[in-house]
Amino acid sequence: MAATERAYRTIGGVPLRYLRSDVRVRTYYARSTAAFEDKLDAFAHDLGRAAPPSYGAVRYIATAGAYVNKPKLHGLGRAFDLDLVRWQGRTCAPIRGHHGHARRAVIRRYIGVDALARRRFKYVLDGWYNAAHRDHLHLDDGGGALVFNAGYRSDTVFIQAAANVMINARLAVDGVYGPKTRRAFATMKDRVGIAHRVSSDARLYRAFLWRLALRALRNKGL
Repeated sequence: MAATERAYRTIGGVPLRYLRSDVRVRTYYARSTAAFEDKLDAFAHDLGRAAPPSYGAVRYIATAGAYVNKPKLHGLGRAFDLDLVRWQGRTCAPIRGHHGHARRAVIRRYIGVDALARRRFKYVLDGWYNAAHRDHLHLDDGGGALVFNAGYRSDTVFIQAAANVMINARLAVDGVYGPKTRRAFATMKDRVGIAHRVSSDARLYRAFLWRLALRALRNKGL
């Protein structure tokens, strides 16, 4: 099976851990396709490059699982569930519901990690997507270009949540790409100096996500 093409316990040199079985932090051995692991490696490198010096190096990444013997992309070795990113000085913990944290700095850190994941993976399902993902980020490389798609709930709820914590847009996070969401997204693109063609130009969308992540990880609005 292609899902067993690679087995590994680090991504991008960062150790993988598993937190869900007990209170101990345990080493996790993941399996996936080679191409998918390459994307995970790039994502892990981004987590180190984008973070400010105060965070320190990434110590470990916790996952709820990668290859699972079930239908769809987990069963193909092309999906990964992210529970937590631990830098030396900061933590982003979807497993602890950080998308709904009381502190804006913590939510912005979650937005930063979410944005970096979207630079590498077509589908990122986060805590705003639905209740099933309130405790992890689901990453997969299902079909389609790495551009913003207003018809995808996964893309739209992320933009709505990001606009709320980065420019105080006060949007309903409902996945509906209406006029208010469109205007808020345009404002964010303008403020990071990115042309509006993020629905057709993957390079521009990735640049937008990178600049958004840099600001969010530093707890700075746009």
